Amino acid sequence: NDVNVLNKPFLLVPIKVDGINNNVWQGNNWHEIFLKIIGNNHEKFVILENNLENISVVNSDSVSDLSYDSVAGLLNRYNASSIYLIFFTFDRGSDRINVDLISLGKVGKKKTRLNFSNISSIDKNNLDEVVAKKILDYLTSVKVNDKAVSGAINLEVKIRNLNDYLMMKNKIENSGLVNQLTVKAVSRNYALLKLNYIGNLDVATSFAAKGIAAQYQGENNYII
Repeated sequence: NDVNVLNKPFLLVPIKVDGINNNVWQGNNWHEIFLKIIGNNHEKFVILENNLENISVVNSDSVSDLSYDSVAGLLNRYNASSIYLIFFTFDRGSDRINVDLISLGKVGKKKTRLNFSNISSIDKNNLDEVVAKKILDYLTSVKVNDKAVSGAINLEVKIRNLNDYLMMKNKIENSGLVNQLTVKAVSRNYALLKLNYIGNLDVATSFAAKGIAAQYQGENNYII
């Protein structure tokens, strides 16, 4: 439930991007930097350990294509709510570091990009640690909610008449919270829609802000 998820840490995997290579273990100084900052007894974060069992799951070849199913064992082992793959790319031409955060959990897969500009103005001896701390500050602010879905959801819409249905469908499509809508079924009393949800908060909260009362029914299913 929500309370259990809130009490679980994030499992972090820092990755150094070097050209087309994703360095998860070898040649990756970010792993040691995060370990130095976080230590071994942090309530909010835990770093994926460098051992054979973990390397067999998360490595340079697999890290771009991981799914929740492939990391579920790791999440159970570390008692974590989500795994965050943190890709660091130095863009020296633009004097910045691009950081792509990909989270995998029960709620699905979500990607966020952060940029750190004017990096030449930061003491290069402290640069990596400064950036790592900012990433941790950002992740500390992330709302954890096992109903905060980013991805496909099913929405059952109760309807009184055709006009009522069309108005609600239009409201959903123009909410800015979905970028794909498919009608799976329509009857006299309800319509079943499949949506690709792209909001940042949990579904009910985001739709409520748009004047749509969506109730969670379990397993990515909602009713309005």
